[in-house]
Amino acid sequence: MKAFVEANATEHEKADLIFASAAGVRVKFGFTLRDLAAAADPDEDYVPTGKFRYNPEALAEIAGRIKLRRELRLPARECVVRKPPPEASHCICLTGTLDSLVESGQAMTRGEVLKAARKAHTERWAWLKNRPKPRPEPLAAGPGPKVSPQTDEPISAPVPAAVVTETSTKPFRVVKRSPKWWDGPSGADGIGDKVF
Repeated sequence: MKAFVEANATEHEKADLIFASAAGVRVKFGFTLRDLAAAADPDEDYVPTGKFRYNPEALAEIAGRIKLRRELRLPARECVVRKPPPEASHCICLTGTLDSLVESGQAMTRGEVLKAARKAHTERWAWLKNRPKPRPEPLAAGPGPKVSPQTDEPISAPVPAAVVTETSTKPFRVVKRSPKWWDGPSGADGIGDKVF
């Protein structure tokens, strides 16, 4: 079963199998001379140093999914869409549909499985169709009239202000204020006139 799964599993299924099996693996950092020899001469058969066994439950689950996928002649991928957008590149709608079929034991045709997977994909990624479109950036200084984004009408250029050559003839307004503590008593010098 191990060879069957390794030969027919997708990259995502292989990664799931490795992660499911990682609980029993001895973690080591660095390398050994045996690892270097295996990297230098890949034709030789060097035995790996760690004991690595696949998790039997994960192996049986993936094997059941692969058998069903091969019986129904479905593509060996996780998503029903051939080239999903970058936001949905990690979609597993087809895998989820196959897993639910394996668990329930129902018999479905290839078309029904694809229809159910497309429905699951559409429900999960519907927000991609409703996302707002980016607004174009206005040109900094380019030919042609500028257009207001709210009304789509041309914006007229601002008129330069007239140059002021005369002064105002009105007298300045005098502002009276109430006396403050630093002003001192009336008739006396304020705090600014004190010598310390």
